[in-house]
Amino acid sequence: MATTSIKKMTFIAFSLLSFTAAVCAGESDNKMKKLQKQMKQTRAENGAGTAGARMAPAKAQIENSYNFNVNFDVLYWSPDIENNSITQSSSFAPGPYGPGTAGGNGLPTAGEMIDLRYDWSWGFRVGVGYDTAHDNWDVGVDYTYFTSSASNNLTAGNNAYYKLVRGSQAIEAAAGDGDFATQVNSTGSLDFQNVNLTLGRAYFVSSNLEFKPTVGLRSAWINDKETVEYGGGAVVGPHGGRGFHGNNTKVIDNCKSWGIGPQIAINTTWHLDHGFSFFGNLSASAIYSSFKTTHKNCYSSDVDFNISVTNNFHAFIPNVDFFLGLRWDSLFNKNKNYFGIGLGWETQVFWNQIQRFESVEGVSATAGAWDGRDLSLQGLTIDVKIDF
Repeated sequence: MATTSIKKMTFIAFSLLSFTAAVCAGESDNKMKKLQKQMKQTRAENGAGTAGARMAPAKAQIENSYNFNVNFDVLYWSPDIENNSITQSSSFAPGPYGPGTAGGNGLPTAGEMIDLRYDWSWGFRVGVGYDTAHDNWDVGVDYTYFTSSASNNLTAGNNAYYKLVRGSQAIEAAAGDGDFATQVNSTGSLDFQNVNLTLGRAYFVSSNLEFKPTVGLRSAWINDKETVEYGGGAVVGPHGGRGFHGNNTKVIDNCKSWGIGPQIAINTTWHLDHGFSFFGNLSASAIYSSFKTTHKNCYSSDVDFNISVTNNFHAFIPNVDFFLGLRWDSLFNKNKNYFGIGLGWETQVFWNQIQRFESVEGVSATAGAWDGRDLSLQGLTIDVKIDF
């Protein structure tokens, strides 16, 4: 009887143990499947055929999304051209003015270089993008348009004059005029257009830091034209220098270019709270550009006293673009749309972009060569983006 009871208890204990083991095995299997699912979300086979970590995409989670986005930027920029001098101010040297004296040679002299500076102006940028199904890549294209102008009108005071720093004084010397001017009038116009074609992917590297590397093409059309006119009355300096006697000389420089080249960029977003974030974007490109440049120098007293030179060539123009600022983003329309607005400071630099004729032996020579100057565009940019 006792033996039978022991057998029953052993059977019951074994059954309970088997049931418990089965339940535990089922739970373990469920946990394993869940873990494998989570691993698939953070781990993926890469393009090289090996496995690696998957970065969480940073695209907006929009319901019933068409995967399109549009952006419109308002630009308030100021252009600068490196070493863009139009004249040097100076004053007549004190006496005595006899041969061999400092005054007789126009020395000493003191003054400052005066540049032609461009105005702050408005521009715009428009773009459209599409989020692809391939690993959350996105493609986009945008177009920028910006123009600015410049002017500077100078009149010398008593015992003062302006030295010529553009063109050649050879044509004024041929007329017996033009060692210096008492009036300098200058104008400039800059036209800038740009198209970017990009391919990128935005992803999180931490809970609050977002990266977006991109590659693409950049194309730019840049046209700069400047005119400087030197003139003045019948002024004679202490050392016998000649003025313009009511005439004037005009120097016109025009530089047109169009180019295209590869571009790489990295955009970073530092998320704060309540939709706010800091952003810092950096891009670089090498634009292979076709240049058409002209230089004209003419004198009003005689149409035969003129210089006209053209130069057409190709060159790589390095370019960088910085954009730093603050933005706010949010879903709206019951999570069917995404809206973002940002305000920041943007700077674009084009090395050796403005090509200008320079006399190889100073302003007294009629022969010269082209010299490159850097062009920079900087100012405020308001960026508005909508995803739908």
